[in-house]
Amino acid sequence: SSALTEAFLATDKVYLQAAGKKKLQDGCTAIVALLVDGFEAPKQSTAPGVTGGVTKLFCANLGDCRGILCRHTKTGWLPVRLSEDHTPSRA
Repeated sequence: SSALTEAFLATDKVYLQAAGKKKLQDGCTAIVALLVDGFEAPKQSTAPGVTGGVTKLFCANLGDCRGILCRHTKTGWLPVRLSEDHTPSRA
């Protein structure tokens, strides 16, 4: 997760420098989801069809965007929130 944070901060820094030179007031939004398997080695994988290790989903968002995962259950599809909305009240 720190790699995603570092990538977002580096991108923001480059964008702010370019926007400052052009006197832009614009912003940007982005959302990234990274699914990685193999963190640990339990007897059984945590994702169906994937062998070995624990599967983890990392999600990072910036600006006015929202990440939602649709999980299939026996009774239908269940939405799962992956990100928290950025609002003026959040510091």
